[in-house]
Amino acid sequence: MNGGCAYEVLQCKGRYRLSNDNGYAATFAGGLTANKWMPGEVELFTEEFFKQPPDLPPGAIVEESDSVRLPTDLPAGTYTLSIGVVGEDDTKPVVRLGIKGRSEDGWYPVSKVTVFR
Repeated sequence: MNGGCAYEVLQCKGRYRLSNDNGYAATFAGGLTANKWMPGEVELFTEEFFKQPPDLPPGAIVEESDSVRLPTDLPAGTYTLSIGVVGEDDTKPVVRLGIKGRSEDGWYPVSKVTVFR
């Protein structure tokens, strides 16, 4: 039972962050929302369920693609591209992803990006 302490995942969305060793960090909103990333389902309130409540099975595999427009004044250089799932009106990650590599501030570095001018 959700006693009101879990974040409303359906309102969350994917966000991207570019950061570098010089202290630059900016987040960019994409078009991905978490409402399609739900886990699998089990039949509730059956006799078997009450004997041994099962873990949720994996949900369906969902293929997504997204893009963001970078600012025209973004300085040339190498940046770390990180991903996170943020709240509806926030830029701080609020959901832990099921992958390794989470940084202390909740972002997941996934790649390096080099910007040329």
